[in-house]
Amino acid sequence: MDEKPKTHNAKKHEGPAHEGHTHETHISHGSHGLAQHDHVRSDHALSKASNTNNTQNILAILLIISLLANVYFIISVNDLNSKLSNKNPGTTYTTTTVHGTTQPTATTMPSTGAKVVAAGKIVKVDYIGKFENGTLFDTSIQSEAVKAGMASSLKVYTPLSYVAGSGQMLPGFENGIMGMKVGEEKTITIPQGQGYTTGTLANKTLIFWVKVIDVIDPPSVSVLILSDKRCSDCASRVDSILTQLKDVFPGIKATQYDYLTAEGKKLYADSGIKLLPAFLFTQDIKSAEGYNGSGGIEPYVDPAGQYLNLRVGSKFNPGCYKDDGTVDCSKPECATGVECMPKTDKPVVEAFVMSYCPYGTQIEKGLIPVANLLKDKIDFSVKFCDYAMHGQKEVNENLLQYCIQKDDKANYMSYLYCFLNASDSPSCLKTAKVNTDKVNACVKATDSQYNITALYNDQSKWISGQFPPFNVYKDLNTKYGVQGSPTLVLNGVIMDGVSRDPESLLKAICATYKTAPAECSQALSSSAPSAGFGYSTTDSASTATCG
Repeated sequence: MDEKPKTHNAKKHEGPAHEGHTHETHISHGSHGLAQHDHVRSDHALSKASNTNNTQNILAILLIISLLANVYFIISVNDLNSKLSNKNPGTTYTTTTVHGTTQPTATTMPSTGAKVVAAGKIVKVDYIGKFENGTLFDTSIQSEAVKAGMASSLKVYTPLSYVAGSGQMLPGFENGIMGMKVGEEKTITIPQGQGYTTGTLANKTLIFWVKVIDVIDPPSVSVLILSDKRCSDCASRVDSILTQLKDVFPGIKATQYDYLTAEGKKLYADSGIKLLPAFLFTQDIKSAEGYNGSGGIEPYVDPAGQYLNLRVGSKFNPGCYKDDGTVDCSKPECATGVECMPKTDKPVVEAFVMSYCPYGTQIEKGLIPVANLLKDKIDFSVKFCDYAMHGQKEVNENLLQYCIQKDDKANYMSYLYCFLNASDSPSCLKTAKVNTDKVNACVKATDSQYNITALYNDQSKWISGQFPPFNVYKDLNTKYGVQGSPTLVLNGVIMDGVSRDPESLLKAICATYKTAPAECSQALSSSAPSAGFGYSTTDSASTATCG
C-alpha cells in the first residue's frame, strides 16, 4: 500500500523503534505551539518540579538547557523551600576558591549604580557547575567546556536567562543571586539532599560559580485575548496560558474580548483566525525580550492579519454554535459532538484500537464496565486500525481478537478483561474458556482472506515503509476517517474529546439513545484507567493516541 495513513499527522505519535516502548510526539491539543509544552521540565534544569507538562517555563526551559548536564552549585541550607528575601540560612556565598579549584580571576566589580537583580527583572548569568571533586558537569561558557573536554556542538553556550522571583529556579540558587549587581561574581554551594531528587544530579553536592551578566527590565508587551463565553473550558485555559505568558513576559498587559460582542467579532474577522481562545500580539512583540533567540516564542506564532497569533492548541469554533449556545448541527464540520449524534434505540459502539497501543488499552478498560452494565442494550465491538505499530505480536493479537468476537463472542469480554491485565494471551484463552478450535480455524481463514501474514512479511507493502497493514477493517477505517488508536465511533460518528473513564464513556453512549434505559442513571467510576496494561488508575485525563 503506497498511501500514507491520515493518522500520521495525528496529535500524539507512538513510534515502533522498540516494541512495547512508547514515543509520543507531544502535541498538546493538536498543535505545535506553546500549549503543547505543558508540564515539560528537565531533571538538570534549575526548576522546582520535574517532568510536569507546564509551558510556564517555555523561556526558562530552553535557555536553562545550557544548565542541563553539569552545574557547579553548592548551597548549604536548612530548608531550600523556605524562600527568603535575600539568602537562605546556612547557605554559603563566597568569591573564593572551591576545593582548591581557582575560579576565573577576571573579576569585574560592580560600579556604583550598577543594575541590581530584583524580583520581576530578567536576569542573565554565566555559570560553571562542578561536583565536590572538581569535575565539571555544566557551564554556559564554551571555553570552560572545551577545557574540560565536554564541549558539545548541540549546545548553545549563552548565559542562563530567567525571571527573578518567578519560581523558575531552585530557591537556594535564586535567593543567592537576588540582590547581586551586574558584573558581580559569587560561588553558591548546595549540599547533598537539598537539590534534586531525580536525574544524574540527584542527591549530590553541587557547586556553582555565577556571574551576573545583565539585568533587564521586563518588556512592555500587550496581548489581545479573544474567547467565547459559550466555550465551557475556554476561561480556564485563558487563565492558565496567561499565567504562563507572565513568566515569559513579566510586564505583559492583556485585554480580553468576547466573540459575541461587536468588538470581538471585528477582531475575529480582522485576524482571520478560526479557533478560540486566541492570543493576538501586535507586531511590536518582535522587539521584546523573550520573542526571538534561544527560548523565544517566535517559532510558536503565526501571522493573523495585522497580528501574530500564538499557537496554543485551541479547538473551539464559534461558527459551530448558535447564539443560544447550541451546536449548529446543520454544518457537517460541526456535527461531531454528542449534541449532533444520531439517536437510536440500540446504540452502536465501536472502539478502533491497536491491541498493544497503551492508549487503546486505556479506553478499552474504561469501556468494559459500560459494556457490562448496558449488556445487550448496546451493540458493542472492538475493531482495529488498518495498520499496526507494535510489531508482529500486535498483528497476531488483532487477528486473534477479531476471531474470538466473530466465533466465540460470548467469551470475548472475559478474554479482553484478562488480556488487558497482563497481555498474556495463552493464559487468557484458558481463563475465558475460549473455543480455540473454532477461533484457530477463523484465524487461518482470515489470514488467507486478507493476506495478513504475507503483507507483514513483505515490507515493501508496509505503510510509509514502517507499519504493516491490517486490512480486516480497512473499509470502516476509511468510511469513518479513523485517526489512530483509540478512535471511538458512536452510531457511525467519531466522538472526539470523550474522557476515558467509565462514567464519561457511559454518559456519551447514553446520550445516543432515543430513550435512555434505567442503567444510564447508575454511577460508574470517574477515575480514568492508566494507559497500558494493568488496572491501576490515574488522575490525569489523556487524549494521547498511537498513530
